[in-house]
Amino acid sequence: ALCAAFACGEEPTQLVSTEPHALVVLSGDDQFEAVGTELPEPLVVRVVNASDEPIANQIINFRVVHGEGSVFAVAALTNSDGIARERWTLGTSVADSQVVEARAVDNETGAGLVFARFVATALAGAPTRIETISGNTQAAVVGSTLSDSLAVRVRDRYGNPVPTATVSWSVLSGGGSLSAATTATNTDGLASVSWTLGATTGTQLAEARITPTAAVSFSASANPAPITLIKIAGDGQVAGPATAVAGAAWVRA
Repeated sequence: ALCAAFACGEEPTQLVSTEPHALVVLSGDDQFEAVGTELPEPLVVRVVNASDEPIANQIINFRVVHGEGSVFAVAALTNSDGIARERWTLGTSVADSQVVEARAVDNETGAGLVFARFVATALAGAPTRIETISGNTQAAVVGSTLSDSLAVRVRDRYGNPVPTATVSWSVLSGGGSLSAATTATNTDGLASVSWTLGATTGTQLAEARITPTAAVSFSASANPAPITLIKIAGDGQVAGPATAVAGAAWVRA
């Protein structure tokens, strides 16, 4: 009876340790998204003790350490499964590495205990700006191809070069031709074409466009071709002094 009353022979109940031992990244790492936008998947971590058991009601801080982006709530409490979630909006530069650090902190002092890192890749946004790089204000003989290609760079609204953007090219005046009607930008946001001038002397114009409102123009001076004289007839005739030769002298300009 005494044994039954005092549970003789039973092991005492062990308390689950609430000391954070590790932060495990469950999902949200290694995502790709355009600059300045929120990642589609949340950042999800689980905090566990030394026995790999989840810890509930643990404060997790999320901090942007690279890339100048932002997180939504900054801090979260783990649920009964030891899981905490956060949303992440990327920074605005593709040149910056994008990193968020999750920290399990002491619930009383706020001191960091264990850490995990999330890394994302910021991609260039939609093309909104186009700028001239080279090829403007050249001069050449009518009908010839300009020595320098027409080159442009395409950027997004934050100034990042945009790869694989479509640039449309057209001749506005002069009747010349371009080597392509459309080109795609390279990894540096650059695209180019060659320009063969038309037969009209004076100023000729061409254009590069990415949107109905974003375009740049190029001008070139088309100069007359140099005159060449070709001898046709009348050479090598013989006549006396002060006597007209029999045939006229003919040339073609």
